[in-house]
Amino acid sequence: MPKIVDHNDRREAVASAALHLIGERGIDNVTLEDISKAAGFSTRIISHYFGNKREMLLFTFVEAYKRSVAKALTVDPSIDDPLLATVEGFLPIDDERARWWIAWNALGSMAVSDAEFATTSRRYMKQGEALQRTLLARDQEAGRIPAGTDLDLAAAKVLALINGCAAMALADPKHWNRKRLRAIIAAEIATIRSGRI
Repeated sequence: MPKIVDHNDRREAVASAALHLIGERGIDNVTLEDISKAAGFSTRIISHYFGNKREMLLFTFVEAYKRSVAKALTVDPSIDDPLLATVEGFLPIDDERARWWIAWNALGSMAVSDAEFATTSRRYMKQGEALQRTLLARDQEAGRIPAGTDLDLAAAKVLALINGCAAMALADPKHWNRKRLRAIIAAEIATIRSGRI
């Protein structure tokens, strides 16, 4: 009986390997051969799923976004401050998330010269803002954010803060450490909860 192959699992395994390697080495220092070896496949198998390296990188870019959202949303809502924990979950506060941000930024830089990457990047920025608004709306429903607060503006501020904190943490992780990042995020959330945004 022939072995049943889950093609989506294979594509996701390739994306995982690509994200890890790009996060460690940068996009220009990773080949399809490197990725296929890390994923445990031959380059022939990768070529079966992706027409070229660019197509594989675009798929990886999409997977990177989906995974970051899924990971951040695994926060237990019963903890003391699920909004703070969820927002913190997007930051490069450990090696895995730092590699993710490096890979995400490297893949996102392709938007400068590639229209499809640019369109994808804009779509995920909008989705990221909408996600932050959803998280803030949940916090408002829990009575932590005053009624009448401009959640659209608050969501844009939180998203900008996440991206800014991530950039600073990648540039100087000792200074922009987990404790400092958490304090900055907590201060911004406190401002939103006070109704002053």
